[in-house]
Amino acid sequence: MVNFSTKARTLEAFSPLLNKSTICESVYFTVNEWSNSSHEIIKIMKSAPDIGSTAILL
Repeated sequence: MVNFSTKARTLEAFSPLLNKSTICESVYFTVNEWSNSSHEIIKIMKSAPDIGSTAILL
């Protein structure tokens, strides 16, 4: 059973349950985390092998 939470956490919870679909690797953070350390978050995003240069912010 999946507990619905934030968009990012819900997608993360569904990922291992899917057989015919995939959910791309994600880096997620709160507004507070972004406000306090956006440079660090950008470094993490750039170093994630499956994210590359594409970012979708919701």
